[in-house]
Amino acid sequence: MKDYMGYSIEGRTTAISTILNQYSSGITLMKQDSNGEFYPLKAKTTILPNGSKSYILTPCNQ
Repeated sequence: MKDYMGYSIEGRTTAISTILNQYSSGITLMKQDSNGEFYPLKAKTTILPNGSKSYILTPCNQ
């Protein structure tokens, strides 16, 4: 997954979030905002016109 999504922290977080959500692991990645509150992260999957998939990490509160 890292080769596909990248080696950055965001790429790795997106890969982990995708796998956890895809297999209903019961584990959720959380991120803390500037107010100290935590919110879950979820990777959104979109299919591009050429048929490949694109993954975008989005907070669930948006």
